[in-house]
Parts: sequence; C-alpha cells; structure tokens
Amino acid sequence: MIPVLVHFGIVKIYTMGLFLTAAFFAASFLLWKNIKLTSYKEEEVFDLLFLSMLGSLFFSRFLYVAMHFDTFGFSLMRFILINGYPGLSLFGALAGGLLTLLLLTLSKKIDFLNLTEYIVSPMFLALTIAKIGGFLSGSDIGTQTKFLLSVHYAGVDGARHIVALYEALLFFIGFLITYKILFIVRRDKAKSGTSLMLFFTYFGLVEMILDNLKQNHLYLAGLSFDSVVGAAFFIVGTIFLLTTYRHNVVLIVKNLKKTQKKHDTTPNLKSNNGTEDSTS
Repeated sequence: MIPVLVHFGIVKIYTMGLFLTAAFFAASFLLWKNIKLTSYKEEEVFDLLFLSMLGSLFFSRFLYVAMHFDTFGFSLMRFILINGYPGLSLFGALAGGLLTLLLLTLSKKIDFLNLTEYIVSPMFLALTIAKIGGFLSGSDIGTQTKFLLSVHYAGVDGARHIVALYEALLFFIGFLITYKILFIVRRDKAKSGTSLMLFFTYFGLVEMILDNLKQNHLYLAGLSFDSVVGAAFFIVGTIFLLTTYRHNVVLIVKNLKKTQKKHDTTPNLKSNNGTEDSTS
C-alpha cells in the first residue's frame, strides 16, 4: 500500500490526507447542488456545515483519545498534535457532526430532519472516497483470507481481505439509494428524516458485519467497540424505520420500483429507417 503518495524532501503528501480532502470537496459540491434545489441560503447552510465539521473533528479526536487514554493521558499537547499522535474515531466524527448540526439548526429555527435529507447522500459519498483512501494508504487492514479478492500489506503476513473496498462499495450503494430518496421526499411521497434513519440503519449494519473482517480492533469491556456502536446505530435506525417511518419505507420502495420499471419499459428511440437514433 502507499501511505505517502508524494515525497519532496521534508514535504510529504499522505494518501489518506489527500483522499480525505477529495472526500470533503466532493461531498461539498454535491451538497451545494442539493441545496440549490431548495429555498435554503447557500451561505447559511455552508456556515452550518463548517461549524458542524469542527464539532465532528473535536468529538472524533476526543473519543479516540478517550479510548486510548493509556497513550494520551491528560496531555493537551498530545490531543492537539494529531500528526505526531494520529488517530480519529469515525463514530465520534459522525455523532459529533450530527449533534453539532442539530444544536445549530435548533438555534436558527431550521428544520433539522428536512436539512438532513440534503446532507445524507453527500455523507455517504464522502465515506466512499475516504474508505478508498483507507485501502490505498494501508490504514484499514483486513484479516487473513484465501479469498480470491485479497491483497498483501507490507509488514503484515498473509493475504488480507480488502475490507475498506467492501465498505466503499456498500457506502456507494447507500449514496445512490439516499440520493433517490431525496427526490421522493421532495415530491412529498415520504417524510423528512427517512434518509437519516436509513443512514443509521445501513451504516451501523455495514460496520457491525465488516468489523469482523478487520485486523485491528478497539475493545471495550471485552467487546469490539465498532461492532457494539455499529449495532447501536443499527438498532436505533431500525426502530425508527419500523415505527415512525414505517409508512415512508413502503412508499419509498414502491416509488423506487416504479422508477426502475419506467427505465426497463422505456422504448428505444427509432429513426425513420427503423434503426436506433444516435447523436454525436
């Protein structure tokens, strides 16, 4: 794998850092496109996004440090110096970002659930790109396997699961689904907040299952932390989808089926001579 993509003397460009930057810009661009469909003020939404990212970064670092207290202790410098003492928690980032966004929207009297419909698909897109970066940088190492789709990591014995790519593929599917749901909600065919509850369910399920294929685990009371929190996300999301949003799920499935049926039954355009018309 390639942890350092470019190395010019003392200047290093890390693969993971580059992909995180790409994830941020790709998600921001998609969010901008989504917001342009609404009456929200773009500058106001991006102000909320920036502040939420600060909250996300803080909680991500805080949770990681708390779970590795034996390494960090009460040292403020170690908390701040992320280059010298790297480590962020994905669950901390998501929880911190969403909590910060919730508090900000409440203070500005903005409908939090409605806003999240435009944010969830960019979140999935960012996770997809970040996980590809995790694979290429070698930061997400899978367990040993004889499966055909496997790679060898430097300094690690045996062929390993490409678990980060599994996650990237599943998150990309989540992106496609929630992007379609956005337009179903916009047509008032479903209630706001459906995408967020689906995110909790889907993300939690992915992390809960694929954590078993990861080499490095963070344990809490003898249990894998990611599996436990992933299960909590899955349970919370599922409860809401089966109760508050149950009717929405049925409507969304019907709408997705109708959309697919339209694509399958759309006839090819023919020219006057009976051949398929094409444009160059």
